Amino acid sequence: YGDQWECDRGYYQSGNQCLKVNMPANAHINVLYGDQWECDRGYYQSGNQCLKVNMPANAHINVLYGDQWECDRGYYQSGNQCIK
Repeated sequence: YGDQWECDRGYYQSGNQCLKVNMPANAHINVLYGDQWECDRGYYQSGNQCLKVNMPANAHINVLYGDQWECDRGYYQSGNQCIK
């Protein structure tokens, strides 16, 4: 409405000031609000860091979130592997 202020992308409000979002390696500013970070595709959040998704053979990064793996077409998951 023009009667309030908000922080620029990459910053978050803390009281009456804007502080820079500190991101770990393999992260980016979240798309929706721009005041937090999220892990890049192929990485998942663990505490304050982004760890690489370890995939077995015949698997790929899931399409929706990009933070887990799923078996390729024609394979099914059995524990931490993909079986034909």
